[in-house]
Amino acid sequence: MEAISAKIYSHAHYISGEGANLIFELTNHTKKPVHILKWNTPLEGLKSDCLHVLKNGKTVAYDGRLVKRGQPKPKDFLLLEPGKSVSAKVDIGEGYNMSDSGRVHVNYKSDNLIYSRETPTQEFLMSMPNRKTTDKAIKVIAKPATFNLTGKSRGVLTAGEKARSLEKKKKSPKKKLSPLQNWD
Repeated sequence: MEAISAKIYSHAHYISGEGANLIFELTNHTKKPVHILKWNTPLEGLKSDCLHVLKNGKTVAYDGRLVKRGQPKPKDFLLLEPGKSVSAKVDIGEGYNMSDSGRVHVNYKSDNLIYSRETPTQEFLMSMPNRKTTDKAIKVIAKPATFNLTGKSRGVLTAGEKARSLEKKKKSPKKKLSPLQNWD
């Protein structure tokens, strides 16, 4: 059976608060080119819950950006030739809380991968049922990374925490000065 591998590379150790940059790599092990939708993969950054993250055996919830999408366009796909790879670096702390120490296991949610051997023309994309263009003859194999995270960092926020903090600041009432406080 032909396959696409989705592999995550990491260092063996990271310090909390200093970033945990991982490399996500897709490789086409088939004999033909494959068109890959970048959405729901780390190839576009962490804009969706595309990773399965465990810390000390417990699931770490996604708390990053959530992007509402319409119908994909041909430009949202990349062409991956046979035997070729494409990769991207992501800081896992942007979408998953990495403030406490522990043993971290990260894997790509391979069910999220949308791909097609057919060129993604606008007409083809409009006829796509449920945006699933996966070819059942191609298996997606996910290969995880595991690393140790040490230390404790309170100052590092996920994208979700940053957005909520900004929203809270916008909603908080401005303090009004009393007439006496205006005098210099």
